[in-house]
Amino acid sequence: MTTLIDYPIYDNLPTLSIQQRNNAIEVTLSASNEVYSNWDYDYYFGDFASDLTTSNFAFHGIEGASYDIVSSSYYDPFELRLYDDFGHVIAIDDDWRDGEDRIDHFDAPYTGWYYVDASWQFAYHNDYVSLTIHETLHDDGYTDDEGFVFVDNRHANKDDVLVIARLYNAAFDRLPDGGGLNYWIDEWESGVDFQTISRHFYFSEEFRQTYGQLNDVEYIDVLYLNVLDRPPEDAGLDYWVGQLQDGMDRAEVLARFSDSIENIDNTLPVLDDIYYAGGGEWLW
Repeated sequence: MTTLIDYPIYDNLPTLSIQQRNNAIEVTLSASNEVYSNWDYDYYFGDFASDLTTSNFAFHGIEGASYDIVSSSYYDPFELRLYDDFGHVIAIDDDWRDGEDRIDHFDAPYTGWYYVDASWQFAYHNDYVSLTIHETLHDDGYTDDEGFVFVDNRHANKDDVLVIARLYNAAFDRLPDGGGLNYWIDEWESGVDFQTISRHFYFSEEFRQTYGQLNDVEYIDVLYLNVLDRPPEDAGLDYWVGQLQDGMDRAEVLARFSDSIENIDNTLPVLDDIYYAGGGEWLW
């Protein structure tokens, strides 16, 4: 959770309560299939209003990334709102056009959780409603406050590839598949930094299906078992849980476990044979 607010908020509007934030639908953005757009990742939701109990959604945003959010329904949404992780309103739209509200080109002021109220009118039970979130990452040399850099036209060497390959062991306790590894190498070469890749591993469908919803202790248990093949000792567990409770992002913890000496040593015998086969493809 962010601890310092240094961005504009709508302090005249009511906040999103803790209960509403806890009950929000957590969403995962996937690589965009929009060929003719600059979006990197997307999320789409659609359902009938009668099947829903909330119009609140939660997604994990990246500082400096740009977000386009669209809420639509036959009966016009009341007012699309975007909230920070304290529940403050930080962006709104209620009059783009009938049946659709949208927030365009919102630049995230921090890395962490954001909440969307799609503001559908549940009184109309047969109304089909939808929410779309588009994410555009920087790829022009942007450096965030924690030193993670986006660079144009770079080419991966073996050390870079091994950083990505080790994430598979730390996150999923398995070796990378060829297609997935080369996809993320391409993403890195196009400008996506390693922590962003770690973030997408953490929020992936595979991670969710494998582990379900984890509290902080359970999350650290998983990383110890994947990387060290043992449960954490009390001191290590207390340290990492304390880091999370002090605001360290889970994706950053994953990246640190992945790049630990233990994970490097444990994965080297099986990953050291990775080589560049030409044509933009890495094999082992």
